[in-house]
Amino acid sequence: MLKKLALVLACALSVGLAQAADVNSASEADLVAVKGIGPAKAKSIIETRKKSPFKSWDDLISRIPGIGEKTALGMSKAGLTVGGQSYTMPADAKKAAPAAKSGPAAPVAPAAKAKASAAASASASASAKK
Repeated sequence: MLKKLALVLACALSVGLAQAADVNSASEADLVAVKGIGPAKAKSIIETRKKSPFKSWDDLISRIPGIGEKTALGMSKAGLTVGGQSYTMPADAKKAAPAAKSGPAAPVAPAAKAKASAAASASASASAKK
């Protein structure tokens, strides 16, 4: 009984891990299982590949609206391949990507606010005395 349970568990895990799908051979269900591909995009991919298979990731990006370099990278990380190849972003695209922000802007120190407020008050009262 324990052996059967272990076998069922191993099969279930192997099915869950096997998410790789090639864009030229995957079924609609396989494509929809890839993060970033919904039913409409899966149908577009299948209809487009019927005319001619995708030769490369660049070919896929140029022929399917809504798939750019960032989307292609995400789909590749989720297991999609083109001709068995994962997507790698071109070097010039990596350089053009904006640098991540280091965090929120530093708040203004309360002391600096108080000094600015006091200076404005002093200036206003000095003008009023004249």
